[in-house]
Amino acid sequence: MSPLTAPDCHATASQRPAGHLPPWLRRLIGGLASLMLAVTLIVVLAGVLAAATIIETYLGAAAARWYVYESPWFFVLLALLAVNIAGAAVVRFPWQRHQTGFVVTHVGLLILLLGAAISAGRGEQGRVTLNEGESADEMIIDGRSRVTAFAVGDSTQQPYEFTFAPRPFDWDAERSLHVGEVDGVAVDVSALVHHPQLKERWIADQARIGGPAVRFQVNEAAGRQVAEAWLVDQQFGEPGNIGPLRMQLARAVNDAMLADFQDPPEPETLGESGLLLAYWGNDALRIPVDANVGSEFAFGESGLRVEIAEYLPNARPDRLGMFTSADDRPLNPLLELWVVTPDADEPLRQVASAKEPRLNLDGVYGRVCPVTFRYLHPAVSTPFDVQLLQTPDGRLHARTIAENRPKVRGELKRGDTLAVLGGFELQVIDYLPHARRDISFEPAPHKSRNSQAEEEEPAALVRLNVGDDQHQVWMRRNDPIYGRRVISTADGAWALQFDNARTPLGVRLELVDFERRPNPGNVGNAAFISRVRIQDEARGVDREEVVSMNQPLAYRGRHFYQFDFEESDHGGASSTFSVTIDPGRPLKYLGGLLVCCGIALMFYMRAYSLGRNTSATAHVTAAGGTVSPESQEATA
Repeated sequence: MSPLTAPDCHATASQRPAGHLPPWLRRLIGGLASLMLAVTLIVVLAGVLAAATIIETYLGAAAARWYVYESPWFFVLLALLAVNIAGAAVVRFPWQRHQTGFVVTHVGLLILLLGAAISAGRGEQGRVTLNEGESADEMIIDGRSRVTAFAVGDSTQQPYEFTFAPRPFDWDAERSLHVGEVDGVAVDVSALVHHPQLKERWIADQARIGGPAVRFQVNEAAGRQVAEAWLVDQQFGEPGNIGPLRMQLARAVNDAMLADFQDPPEPETLGESGLLLAYWGNDALRIPVDANVGSEFAFGESGLRVEIAEYLPNARPDRLGMFTSADDRPLNPLLELWVVTPDADEPLRQVASAKEPRLNLDGVYGRVCPVTFRYLHPAVSTPFDVQLLQTPDGRLHARTIAENRPKVRGELKRGDTLAVLGGFELQVIDYLPHARRDISFEPAPHKSRNSQAEEEEPAALVRLNVGDDQHQVWMRRNDPIYGRRVISTADGAWALQFDNARTPLGVRLELVDFERRPNPGNVGNAAFISRVRIQDEARGVDREEVVSMNQPLAYRGRHFYQFDFEESDHGGASSTFSVTIDPGRPLKYLGGLLVCCGIALMFYMRAYSLGRNTSATAHVTAAGGTVSPESQEATA
């Protein structure tokens, strides 16, 4: 029998080695390896990817990842595709020479899917922001959040960290998410709002720690309401505007402060540089600034002393947090003070401002100065229309200011009214001697779900369980005010912090220098260049590299991309790097290369087979023979 008329040596799938298997198993393998399943999966995947694109367009990338790319059913779909690809190759075993391209292509596809699975399971994507000279050994994960709980004042106890991936939609208590529990400390997220707006109110503080809060209503002479708002005194006693009135609420530390409030010194008695009033305990000091700069004054035998370190007639802050005087004009009089306490090794730095009476450095240094100061200066007019002072026994006193002359109005109670400048009437709607802020967040109205909206930080109702004690509080991620809250429990005070999750970089990255190169004529930017230092102590690596827009840094599976930058007014700069840790990247590259090579081999083997078939047909025809269709198909 001529080789060209021999039976087909390329058996069909049903005639391959699976022929000795049970019929049901042969049907299962044939079905998983069938072309019909491959076409169906490809069509389904195309539809799913189209739907994912629409979801990402209207709901954002986080929603597309949640509903499609990172969902279990999508991984099942890809796993089924991998089974189909593997089955299509296995059922053709043993492979023939002309099937080399087919096998290489399918192996490449399997390696590509394997690399994608490894990237999805073990890959991380985040960012690192560094100022010049700063370094970091961890990166921020944008797609994950972290709640940290720790006992306040207990340095022996390690913080408890709980991480979770926020769902891309808002949820309430019916969908509460249990984040984790360690050593009897548990954290749950009872509600989450992705595009929040703040809703706050003032309520009575049962612990009697918070300062006073007064709710006022401002009416015109005709009785029409102009404004209604809360005026509060918490840590710093910030002034507030209620309608057309500028008001301030403060707390008196003793009776002497109330006496000075009701009967302040006349401007003519203040001297050229003003008068400093200092209150502590039941004592008060009245210190003329003239001729007393550099002098110390003591509160009796207590050991507590006050020194006027410097008089600044026109104070200006510098970038280092210090004050200097621009000139000798008394436009912004301020005193630099030292407070010496008997139980401290170093004196406390403090300031007293004539224009901003409640300005102090307690928030800067994270402590509370035991002495309360008021600084009066003849060149500075009282900047308020109405001032209120709460006495230690909880009574509320008021005075109005007209033409820089205070007028004492006596004690105010809930429901009282007060005639003020401009014919307005001020009415006390509510008064809380000790108040605390009760905040919550609700979805912001008419918020579009686009890429810009995704940059907003979500708010969460976090529930903390310490033993049998349970508390919940609203927090906003990375917010300087609402990102950290303190809760009083039966075991003492606990602090909660809500921010982005972190993960180790595996190396230390330092920003040595940042350079922005503008285009000719300073129209736009030509390049952003960061010079960084990579330190890996475990491998003895310590070298400098360059990261720019088109030149990422690759180091041990980590890729650093120049993402953003910020330049400050004083010449410094910060740089933000997008960081990708992708352990599946080499497999994805290898799989893509094999797919390309396999396709090229298939075209090559097809052309080679066609050439052989043409030569064989011509040879047989010349000899007067014929070639059967089966032989032509086998050769092809």
